[in-house]
Amino acid sequence: MGLAAAVVIVVVAVALVAAILLLIRRLGARAQALRLERERLESVVAGHRDMAESHASSAEELAPRAQEHRVAAADHARRADELEQRVENERRHAEFHERRAAETEDRRGRI
Repeated sequence: MGLAAAVVIVVVAVALVAAILLLIRRLGARAQALRLERERLESVVAGHRDMAESHASSAEELAPRAQEHRVAAADHARRADELEQRVENERRHAEFHERRAAETEDRRGRI
């Protein structure tokens, strides 16, 4: 083995060391990028959980109010039915009395 062979061995070793260092840097950068992405996603998860808790709390607050409105709506519907019945009765009474007035007026005219 001569000088040329030693130079080739040194060049190959240096290239191999450079390739290993480059690979280590890339793996380190990739690990760093993955760590940052995990941290970012952890923050996103926490944000979604906070929003879910907030919406659940709002739903719990709104449910009784919705029930109160349903009860009030049912009461209003019942009351509207009663009033409609009363309107119908009043109209019938008005027709009856108008008819009686016309009959009485005819009878008075005949006297």
